[in-house]
Amino acid sequence: MIKQNMKGEFCNSDCCSWNGVTCDQSTGHVIGLDVISSQLIAKSMSTVASSFFIISVASILLVMISCFLKSHQFAKLIHLNLSSSNFSGLVPSEISHLSKLGSRDLSDNNVGHGLEIGQHCFNKILQNLTEVRYLLLDNVNMSPVVPSSLVNFSSFLISLSLSNTQLRHEFLNGVFRLPFLQYLSLSRNGGLIGNLLESNWSSPLRLLDLSSTKFSGILPEKIENLIHLNMLDLSYCKFTDSNPGSLWNLTSITILDLTFNNFTGQVPTLLSNLRKPTRLSFVHNSFFGQFLDVLGNLSKVIEIYLFDNNFSGQLPLSAFNLTQIGKASKFLDLHSNLLQGPLLLLPLSRKCFSVSNNKLTGETPSWTCGSGTIEYLNLSRRSLQCLGNHDKIFLLDLTMNRALTTLNLNSNPLEGTLPQSLAKCSSLEVPDVGNNKINDKFPHWLATLPKLQVLLLRSNSFQSPIRNLNTRCPFPML
Repeated sequence: MIKQNMKGEFCNSDCCSWNGVTCDQSTGHVIGLDVISSQLIAKSMSTVASSFFIISVASILLVMISCFLKSHQFAKLIHLNLSSSNFSGLVPSEISHLSKLGSRDLSDNNVGHGLEIGQHCFNKILQNLTEVRYLLLDNVNMSPVVPSSLVNFSSFLISLSLSNTQLRHEFLNGVFRLPFLQYLSLSRNGGLIGNLLESNWSSPLRLLDLSSTKFSGILPEKIENLIHLNMLDLSYCKFTDSNPGSLWNLTSITILDLTFNNFTGQVPTLLSNLRKPTRLSFVHNSFFGQFLDVLGNLSKVIEIYLFDNNFSGQLPLSAFNLTQIGKASKFLDLHSNLLQGPLLLLPLSRKCFSVSNNKLTGETPSWTCGSGTIEYLNLSRRSLQCLGNHDKIFLLDLTMNRALTTLNLNSNPLEGTLPQSLAKCSSLEVPDVGNNKINDKFPHWLATLPKLQVLLLRSNSFQSPIRNLNTRCPFPML
C-alpha cells in the first residue's frame, strides 16, 4: 500500500522539477535522466516524505523508473545515467522502449548484488536502441547473455564498457569492426574467450582494455594501424606472441600493459618510437636478451615495470639518466631478471626503485645516500660488497632522506654495523637487513622512529639484550 501511494505521488508530479532530470524547454519532453549516486532523490523526496515511513532509496528510485518507462513524456529521452545508485534486480525490458537513447549508464550498482540483464531484455535493447552511442554496463550481471549477440550493436556505437559483467564463452570479433568505436572495455570477465586475429584494425579505437580475460593467440600485424590508440591493456590474458613487433609502432600510446602473458623475444630499438607513454608494464613475460639503449626518448614516462623477465646484461645509461628519461618518472622496477654489473646513476626524483633478485655487484652508488624523495628502495638478493666505505660497512648515509618508507637490503653479504643515520629517516616503516653479516649491538636508537612498523634483523650477529631503551615509549607503532 505504501509503495502504491508513493508511486502515485511520483507519477502524478512534475518530474521536470526534479533534481537530475533535464527537459526540453519547448516540448516538455525529458531528454536527460541522471541519478548517479542517488542524487535524483535529493529534492523530489521531500514532496512525498509524509506518505510513507522508512523506504530505501533504491525502492523509491525503482518506482520512479517504473513511472518513467511507461510515460510518454520520456519517449524522447536521449541520456540515461543510473550509475552508482544501489539498484538491484532484473533490468526491466521496458527500458528498450526508450528508442532515442544516445547514452545509457547502468554501471556500478551494488556490486555483487546489483543489476542483472537477461538475454530477452538484451535482445530488445539491441533491436530498439538503434541510436545509442555510449553504453556503460560495468558490474551489471550479464551472465545469461550470449556474447555472440554483441555483434548486433548499433553501428553508431562509440563507447562500450562491459567490465566485470560475468560474460562467458567466445567473444566474436564483429564488435571490433564497428566503424565509430573508440572505447572498448571487456576487462575482468574471467570466462570470456577470444582473439584479435580477424578485426577492423583501421577503426578510430582509442582505448582497448581486455585485462583479466582469456583472450589469447598472437597479435595481428595490422594492430599498428590503430594510430589513435592511447591505452592498450592486455594484462592477465593468455597471449603467446613470440615477437609482438607491431606494438612498437603504436606511436600514440600512453599506457601499454602486457603484464602476465607469454610474450617472448627481445625488446627492439623500435620501442623508442613510443614518444608519449606514461606507463609501461611488461611484467611476468619471457622477454630476454640485453636491454638495448631504447629508453632515451621516453620523456613523459612515470612508471616502468620490467620485472620477472629474462633481461640480461647491464642496463644502458638512458635507463637512469635524468636528462634522457623524464623528470616525471617515479617508478622503476627491474627486479627478478638476469641483470649484471654495477648500478648506475639514479635521478633524485625517483620514488620507487627495485633491482632485487638480479646479479648486480659492486658498491651501491651515492644516489642511495643523497636521494631526498625515494620512498621504496629494494636492493635485496644481490651481491653487494660494501656501501660507500672500503674498510667497514657504512650501510647507508640517509641523514637527508625523510621520505623513505621501505628499505630492503635482505640477503646481501653486508658486513659491519648499522649506521645511526637511519634514525633520521622519520618516515621509515619497514627496514629489512636480514640475512647478512652485520655485527653490531641491538639498534636501540631506532626506538624513536614514529612510524616504524616492521624491523627485520634476522640472520645477522646482533648482540646485547633488548632492554634499557632510553625512551619513554619505545617503538610506538611496532
